[in-house]
Amino acid sequence: MLLNLQNITKTIGVKTLYTGLDLTIQPGERVGLIGRNGIGKTTLLGIMAGTDHDYSGAVDARRGLIIASTTQEHHGLADKPVLEYILENLPDYARLKHVIDTYPLEMGEDMTKIEAYSDALTRFGELGYYDAEADVRTELATFQLPPDRIDGSFGHLSGGQKRFVELVKVTLSDADLALIDEPTNHMDYVAKQIFIDWLAKSKQAVVVVTHDRDVLAHVDRIVEIKAREVLSFPGNYDAYLQQNGAATAKAIDSYENAQKRLTKLEKAIRDAKARKAGWSGTADKTNPFMLLEKRLTKERDELQATMTKPDFWIDQETLDKQQDKVVAKYDKYKARNIRLRTGGEHRA
Repeated sequence: MLLNLQNITKTIGVKTLYTGLDLTIQPGERVGLIGRNGIGKTTLLGIMAGTDHDYSGAVDARRGLIIASTTQEHHGLADKPVLEYILENLPDYARLKHVIDTYPLEMGEDMTKIEAYSDALTRFGELGYYDAEADVRTELATFQLPPDRIDGSFGHLSGGQKRFVELVKVTLSDADLALIDEPTNHMDYVAKQIFIDWLAKSKQAVVVVTHDRDVLAHVDRIVEIKAREVLSFPGNYDAYLQQNGAATAKAIDSYENAQKRLTKLEKAIRDAKARKAGWSGTADKTNPFMLLEKRLTKERDELQATMTKPDFWIDQETLDKQQDKVVAKYDKYKARNIRLRTGGEHRA
């Protein structure tokens, strides 16, 4: 186990995103995190990354766990050099570089600092950081970032270029767990394929929020946020569709059968009330229609308490392939249509 979220409840304003959410991430697994817009996918990444502490519940991490995550907001970074930003965010790079650069000027014969300096040199090499700047340049160039942008500041980057920088920051981190939010937005096919190749070969655990079916084809598990909890489906997105389709059809049928039963109960209750009012039996006998009304009312109330309207979404491409009857039911109960992107829909 790398990370274990237990009984997480998260509220933003008056909106509750999760109630009693449980999720465990295992070493090396690739997880696709999906759900309709605004349901809390990015927020969940923040909780996993340790940047969001405003929740109830517990997050347990394996000792020494290193997490790297992409960032959506870059406030105050307009003048930050791109190379410096990436290097500073590599695990332990900033501390080790500080020791290597400053200790020789001040350590003298201080054995504690001499040992710390020696350890830093060793660890810097183990992490491959002597070649880190060259690696960053190579990766950014692979994502087609022009040299003047690589050597420039953050403020000169477009939104898509900032996304490339975030991906390089994470993919070079060699962290135990990578948390990646919408990696292929604004990417052309070449850049997207570079990311997919990395994902397919990655040995670190990855949790990726995406609506891109090409990316979701390379995950080991789909985790869907729905009805304030998470549901886990082994396999990639195609496997999820098969599992979720069967579960959704069953949920719809159960709900519609419950609705039919509720309609019959309401009619039976009205009939019982009418018969109770017109009963002309003797005064020393209990009105049988009063007992019938009471029993039927209890059954109706219990049924209403357990009825849950199906809450689900299916991507538009998959929905287009369904039979008319299935489409009609989906349109009746859907939470929201989400269009998953395919290769031909990406922008440069």
